[in-house]
Amino acid sequence: MRRFLKPLRDGRGFTLVELLLSMSVLAIIMVLMADVVVRTQNTMSQATAHVGEFQEARAALDAVSSSLSQAVMDASWSYKRNAAGAATGYERVSDHHFILGAASDLVGTGAEAGQAMFFQAPLGFAGSFTDAPGSGAPAVAGTERLHTLVNAWGFYVKYDTDLTYRPGFLKDETATKLYPERKRFRLMQYSQPAEKSILYSKTFALNRKTAKAQALQWYQADLVANSRPVAENILAMVLVPYSANVTVTNSGEGYSDVKVEPDPLYAYDTRDFQWNGSNAISSSRRHQLPPKVLVTLFASEEKSYDKYVANSGDDDDAAAQKVRDVFKGRFAKYSDYEKDMTEVEKALGGLGLHFKALNATVTLRSGKWITEVTP
Repeated sequence: MRRFLKPLRDGRGFTLVELLLSMSVLAIIMVLMADVVVRTQNTMSQATAHVGEFQEARAALDAVSSSLSQAVMDASWSYKRNAAGAATGYERVSDHHFILGAASDLVGTGAEAGQAMFFQAPLGFAGSFTDAPGSGAPAVAGTERLHTLVNAWGFYVKYDTDLTYRPGFLKDETATKLYPERKRFRLMQYSQPAEKSILYSKTFALNRKTAKAQALQWYQADLVANSRPVAENILAMVLVPYSANVTVTNSGEGYSDVKVEPDPLYAYDTRDFQWNGSNAISSSRRHQLPPKVLVTLFASEEKSYDKYVANSGDDDDAAAQKVRDVFKGRFAKYSDYEKDMTEVEKALGGLGLHFKALNATVTLRSGKWITEVTP
């Protein structure tokens, strides 16, 4: 008997509704995937920008820490003499000076909020500038190799234009159209070539100065000429010096029991005794470096600062003034340190600034952790 194969039924395709539905689902999936990719790219771009921007601030904090840790005083003991010239005991003497305090007091005109500091350190910086900065010729031939020379050094924050630091060909009208002027808060580094120092000059005679304003000329006289920006968008620098304060005096044993604690007024001057007289605090700091200093830099992100200026509807100077107002009256008493930190962070956030407060506690290698009782 013959078998007949049953013919196959023709295959049935998708209907138009099914095609439309599948395409809609596929479109939704693609939109979701595209959104995820875009969000991921934006997050990575922002993270990269944040790291790159604050990397400059971290490098600046490292520069401050490295230089400050090498501060020297080179104090020695010498005879203490009365008005008749007779030796009555011993006292510490030094040709150096370490001073830390409110920037408005130490820098003067144009000083920003927070503190500034100036000191000496063996950083070997010499012969790098002539009397006409920027010419590129060494001031004293051969001094570039003297890496152990002691320099006058310092740090402070300043708000100004970048035109000051541009080469001449980038200052004309054509160049400023392509590269507009940038006004920013900047961390400034004062670095005086060793051969320019007047600290050891007999005519300057720092050890005989009784007026603070005259004594500070060892750096104020050429502060502008020997200052260079270290980092931009550093809104403020807060410095907390620690000192070794006498708690119990054991004069019979020849030493004092001390405790290391932050200065209540954010100030430290190794020569305060010369203009404010001798007292317990000035005597304990006489020609002695602080054992450590807490350094805090408030750094803003570049794009965030640009956006803040644009959104504020003000010009650069007016926008900068609002930032100054945030720090006004702050960090004057250490007892209010935590409160000031909280209020400043809240206020900067209110301005729409993306910022960070970078901290480092710097131990000074030549700092003194004890105070000696002078005979």
